[in-house]
Amino acid sequence: YPTSSQESGTQGTVNIRFVVRYTGKLTDIKVLERVDNGLDLESLRLVKMMPDWIPGRDNGKAVSAYYTIPVKFKLNTIR
Repeated sequence: YPTSSQESGTQGTVNIRFVVRYTGKLTDIKVLERVDNGLDLESLRLVKMMPDWIPGRDNGKAVSAYYTIPVKFKLNTIR
């Protein structure tokens, strides 16, 4: 959790879209729905660290496909 976002109490869901290439590599990684700069950048960093994916298939052939994932950030509150 980015320190600046933590200190400001920012929470939310950042939606990230990317292309899973026919090779399984992730490309064209973009933030679709922003929350705050710190959370957006952390979401991008996490997705860029992912290992290769299994690509989509069409008629038995590997194809590139768009994919969107939510990255949720929620602060734990101590009471």
